[in-house]
Amino acid sequence: MQYSDSVIVSVTVAFPEDLVSHLPGAAGDLAVEVRMAAVLEWVRRGLLSQGRAADVLGIDRAELLDELGRRGIENAVADLDELRREAGLG
Repeated sequence: MQYSDSVIVSVTVAFPEDLVSHLPGAAGDLAVEVRMAAVLEWVRRGLLSQGRAADVLGIDRAELLDELGRRGIENAVADLDELRREAGLG
């Protein structure tokens, strides 16, 4: 993950234990899942660019797009300048 110039903020979220125990595989990866869900929601709402979201999650943009698709999140919003930078054109 690339956080060299960022301040990290930790957030504590409480869930009832019975809820977490019924989520397949969530107990061990709950923090990862909550982080992914939040970032993908911010992308869906247009609050976070795909490139920044991928950076925050420590994945590349193709993986981010795959994850958006797996979760049925439509996101065709792309910043033209961001796409040019990623393609090495600007």
